[in-house]
Amino acid sequence: MMTSSREIIIKKYLGIPFQHLGRNPDKGLDCWGFIKCVYLDAGIALSDLDAYAPDWARRGQNFFLKNYSDQWARVEQPRFMDIVLIRTAGLVNHAGFVLDEAQFIHCCRAGVVVSTIAQFAIANKIAGYYRFKNDQDRLFAQPVRETGRT
Repeated sequence: MMTSSREIIIKKYLGIPFQHLGRNPDKGLDCWGFIKCVYLDAGIALSDLDAYAPDWARRGQNFFLKNYSDQWARVEQPRFMDIVLIRTAGLVNHAGFVLDEAQFIHCCRAGVVVSTIAQFAIANKIAGYYRFKNDQDRLFAQPVRETGRT
């Protein structure tokens, strides 16, 4: 039986602890570190910022849109592996991956968890969905590499 990319991502990352600026699944991740790791598993090295600061949201900066909007296109009908941007305290400062029409996976203070989209939509916290511009259909049509954690 072939394991889907969705199942591999959940198995590999679920429960990894949160670490601010975390980029290593063995030590901990933050939301962008989680996104970077999953895309790296699919063969894409997303850029990162050396200037990323712990207080960028408090300074009113939208980190994702300000620094990555050239790589992503906003979509109205999200699908597997689209990015969901989350608004907290009035600012867009969190992101995760759409798993299906009801769930997304993200790294928050509790670590990598699966949450329902509805709980965030009802609270008006979803700021939008974004799709990687570089042929995402091809990227995730093949299974994500199942290396690392088990």
